[in-house]
Amino acid sequence: MTPQSKDIEVLVIASGCEDDTATIADSFSERLSLRVIVESLPGLSRARNVALDNSNAEAILWLDDDTEITMGLISTYCQALTKYPEATFFAGKISPSFEGNPPLWIQYVVKNQPSTYSLMDMGEDERTLDASLNEFPFGANMVVRRRALDGFRFRENLGRNQNPNNLIGGEETELFKKLSADGHFGIWVPAANVLHWMPSSRLTFRYFASYQHAVGVLGVRLLDQKPTPFFWLLLPRYLMSILIGRVLLWPSLWVPALTELQRERGRVAETKKTSDC
Repeated sequence: MTPQSKDIEVLVIASGCEDDTATIADSFSERLSLRVIVESLPGLSRARNVALDNSNAEAILWLDDDTEITMGLISTYCQALTKYPEATFFAGKISPSFEGNPPLWIQYVVKNQPSTYSLMDMGEDERTLDASLNEFPFGANMVVRRRALDGFRFRENLGRNQNPNNLIGGEETELFKKLSADGHFGIWVPAANVLHWMPSSRLTFRYFASYQHAVGVLGVRLLDQKPTPFFWLLLPRYLMSILIGRVLLWPSLWVPALTELQRERGRVAETKKTSDC
């Protein structure tokens, strides 16, 4: 399979947009095979489901609005689709594109917790993704064969929406877990690379803490995780690790401590919210 312009259609889902996204995107329709679909309901999962409803393509390449494709991305995926005809989904590399010079501790996070910024790098060799290790694509760069998605949808109470404080994701993971349980499998395609824009607003202590809190909430919603019994007994140790690590500029001490503290807070908050309903 090789990409031909007549075989490619670009879908832009303007979901809950209050700006000129639809107008700007539509201005490219004379140069590209492009359709703009305006969806009144906001939300990333909603937008992806609208795309599913409006695409008849053999395979769908999903990209986020803050990613930049690199040369040869579509050709690389077309080759993978031909090479692995039994594979259902494909994951590509997601590399950071920073706004300005990031704090030094961000480099530690990128290396040790890349999912915080939806980054992905599983090596330079193509291979089968291991579902038992939760090796699934991220929405910023993934391909799925359309036939496999019949009967499957992205869960719309997961995923980002218009609320800038909502950092809860997990909609891709849930979908790929269901596909894997149904007998489907995926391929890691390292040559299919995109750049993920990381604005300075996300390179902060506050954003990192908020994201980890959202991961804790997601653990309850998606994995039925429970709060750790008597976690409050460990609170002084975590707070001390965060304080000392921040003062000494030692991210290997404070980042893991803040991660676990915020995730536990998220689990507690979501469990309480659920029990109150």
